[in-house]
Amino acid sequence: MRTSSRFIGMLAIAAMILAACGSNAPAAGDRIGSDTVVLRFATFDGESSPSAPGVQAFLDALESESDGGFRIEVTYTYGDGAPDAESRLVEAIASGDLDGGWPSTRAFSPAGIPGLDAIEAPMTLTSPEALQALASGPAAERALAALEGTGVAGLALAAGDLRRPFAADAFLLSPGDWHGISFRSYNSPVQSDTIEALGATARDLSFGWVQEVAGGRLDGIESGIEVYAGNYSTELPYATANVVLWPKVHVLALSQQRLDSLSDEQRVWVDRALAAASAASSAAAYDESSAVEAACETGVRFALAAEEDLAAMRDAVQPVIDALAASDVDQALMADVLAIAADHPDAYVPPVPEDCLGDPADDPLAEVPSEVSSLPAGQYRTEIRLVDVTAAGVDNGPGWTGTWTLTIEDGTYVLTCRAVETPGRDCGNNTYEGALEAGDLLGRDEVVYFDHDEELMAHLTGCQLPATAEPGHCYSAETYRARWSLEGDRLTFTDAGETAPYHLTLTEWQKID
Repeated sequence: MRTSSRFIGMLAIAAMILAACGSNAPAAGDRIGSDTVVLRFATFDGESSPSAPGVQAFLDALESESDGGFRIEVTYTYGDGAPDAESRLVEAIASGDLDGGWPSTRAFSPAGIPGLDAIEAPMTLTSPEALQALASGPAAERALAALEGTGVAGLALAAGDLRRPFAADAFLLSPGDWHGISFRSYNSPVQSDTIEALGATARDLSFGWVQEVAGGRLDGIESGIEVYAGNYSTELPYATANVVLWPKVHVLALSQQRLDSLSDEQRVWVDRALAAASAASSAAAYDESSAVEAACETGVRFALAAEEDLAAMRDAVQPVIDALAASDVDQALMADVLAIAADHPDAYVPPVPEDCLGDPADDPLAEVPSEVSSLPAGQYRTEIRLVDVTAAGVDNGPGWTGTWTLTIEDGTYVLTCRAVETPGRDCGNNTYEGALEAGDLLGRDEVVYFDHDEELMAHLTGCQLPATAEPGHCYSAETYRARWSLEGDRLTFTDAGETAPYHLTLTEWQKID
């Protein structure tokens, strides 16, 4: 969450789709006054999750190019984080329940729309140059053509991030490291097949994977480095820098019903918005260096797989590629993807500082002490506003804002929060004002450890045990630490490590009791 880098997104404009639309009659019941049409878009990724820069440029240009003729409304949490939320988003666009969105290619096959699986062929499209060739050439036209007649009008492909393996207990550097572990797949048959081919067990999970890792039931996930650094810390501190499993590629799409309803003038606005998106994509640069540094600050460490181990992993996943090449619905696009990969064979490997390489378990403060912290008992409070978050260069997607209260008593701590600016976003995106976290407060000298206690949370909140990702159940969380300094009634936390939340160190705390 410390820093953010921009991901390059390359667009292939599908002007032929606009030209081929049918009726020019506007849809009924969606106008404000007589001049404005509301276009309802959605994503399940959240407002702060990085995506191709061309996507936001497209949405902005729809309003600006139309001079108010379009008004854009975006739902950022479509499907409430369910494992099938993205496929349900595809279905909603196809049915006309939504006007558009930018679901990933992985979501189409589970939604009953085949033909895009080849884009996720394992260890094949592994660099920004490969994604640019995908999204700006014949492969994009073939992929978008696969959507004809489905109710989804594919306007463009927009490349997101390159996905790498993150693990809980050890680096995944060879097929042997994958054997016997449990690894998250996200609503993708290609991902599941690849994970199984490497020797692991695929589990189809959404954002609840954090609780599964904390409970010891999940060993790893695939993620982009910026996504991971921006939303998590050391739940999975072992990252392999030079293994790209697959890319995340968005399909910028409109409902065919909505597209067919647009007038000639409105289609021109869409076409101009696509051109603006393409320009924004071309101006962006794919650079994960700042994301690597942000992940490193939270305790994530990186390793590089040896060339022979990379070759062994490619051999292990080759049957998945062969199956796509033999599939009646995927083989044509797979041929395009393989041709692109042959032209761009080298994976993008971000620069990793030397102190970010190595085993995160080497941290001398990783071992949690058994003695109670010497941090004095009492009640401490800090108010974090959006201006504080912005000034620190931090994204507020996880909800760092709010009035946070830390109560320390008898060697335990309880953390509560009250909204200060944006209810629903403040306080970790919670509206509940009871205990958000509780446990034992342990320490050694000036270093304090917050050791989450599920049973104490159950006692305070009534959540159910055992801790799982199921609604109503308590959650699991890793212990985190920081250095503390108390001067009068002013408490400051610094040098936060591992899983420490940002609200701990962002502003000063005041002792109020």
